[in-house]
Order: sequence, then C-alpha cells, then structure tokens
Amino acid sequence: MEPVWKVPVIRYECADQKVMDSTEWVVSEICYRLSVNGDEVSRLPASPYMLRELAYGFLVGKGLVLLDDITALTIQDTEITVTTREPHPRPHVSSSLKDRAGKKGDSAPMIGEEPSCCVSPEVLFMAVERLYSDSLLWKKTHAVHATALFTSTGDLLHLIEDVSRHSAFDKTVGKALIDHLDLTTSFLAATCRISGDMVTRAANCGLTLLVSKSTATAAAIKKADQEGITIVGYTQTEHFVVFTHPERILLPSSRP
Repeated sequence: MEPVWKVPVIRYECADQKVMDSTEWVVSEICYRLSVNGDEVSRLPASPYMLRELAYGFLVGKGLVLLDDITALTIQDTEITVTTREPHPRPHVSSSLKDRAGKKGDSAPMIGEEPSCCVSPEVLFMAVERLYSDSLLWKKTHAVHATALFTSTGDLLHLIEDVSRHSAFDKTVGKALIDHLDLTTSFLAATCRISGDMVTRAANCGLTLLVSKSTATAAAIKKADQEGITIVGYTQTEHFVVFTHPERILLPSSRP
C-alpha cells in the first residue's frame, strides 16, 4: 500500500462562503502484528514502510530482546515475524548503568562522568528546524510525526516520518541499530511530545538526549531523571527548556 493517496473532498471557503469539489492527500495507517518465535507480542499502527526497522526498534526499545538475539525477520502482508536465539521474548529493561544500545556487554557512563553527547543550543535549534524543512510527507499531509537522529555537531543521520509517533521513534532507532550506529554519541529530535514510554525505549537503546518542539510528560521527566537522560522541550526559534540532566547542553555559565 502507498503511504499517501488522494481522496475527493468538499471544500468550504469561509471568506466568500464558496463550496467546491476538491482533493486532499491522506496518509495510510496500517496495524501490523508483531510476533517473536510464534508468539504475538504487539500490534503496531504504522505507515507501510521500514517495517524491519520498526520491529528492531520496538523489540530492543521495549527490552524484549537484545539486538544480538535476533536471527531472522520476515514480513508477509501485515505480519512481521521475528526469530531469536532465546526461546521466548523476555523483559530486559535496562538501567542507566548497563546493557545500553541493546547489546550484551555495553555500558553507559556512570552519572557524574563526562557525557558522551554534548550539544550546543545552535545545534538544537537547527535540528528541530530540519524536522520540518526535511519532512516531505508532513508538508503534503500535515498528518504525520517526524523523528530524526543527529550527531552532536548537528549532522543529520536519518529522518523518518510516520503516522504513529511511537512508530516514528521505533523506526528511527531501529535503523540506527541495523546500521550499527553509536546511539550514545547521537541525539534524537522529535516533533511530538516525549512520553515515558519513549524514555524507556531510549534507555534500552543507549540514547541519552531527546529533543522536542513540544514538551514532555511528567512520567517522561521522572523516568529520564532516573535514567540519566536529558530531555529538552519547547524548542522554538528563540528558546528551549531543559527538563532533566542539563550537563549535556553547552549553556552559558552565567545566569541572572
């Protein structure tokens, strides 16, 4: 199925009270059934592309499998089937001190150590601006969320749009895992609010900095504080706010 298509609509213009036939672009929203070793683990609403990345990002982000556990993945219509070395999916929610990036033996810096990803305000503003300037599907439909992965110096690694904000997040992280990118030295920017579930996914995958044009929920802030993750919200043209762990943001030392 195509990610977008045109549908007939009736358009009303308030200024001159004009009624006319027209067309509008709309997005596809498909529910995919994700199974691991024959057991259904979730049903995921998503745009119909990058389903391998979706599965990787969801399973590792939710702590159900480690990246190295996955041995096969097949896609048939709306069925995504994953095979792992482990007999069944297992809870594997990491703390901020171990099992980062979904790999055995990885570890994150202890809280208080030098952060591996430090970002200037200028880079944060640029990242959020690119979420919109580079989001072609959003420009056409205004009906998708966008998330993107950047280096600490502002280089765009990849940007993904999806009808579901969680699926956009999972696909962005999943592509990074498949490409063997170091998430501990990158940050993720999003057009949507940051939820507690996204922070859990970030912790399990090794992300330590999340940036949003919107805000963060109370659950996200609490979880991020516990996990040592930095959340930046309300990233507009002239300002942003840092909710947790400001040590990763290169702010001026002086305050009024």
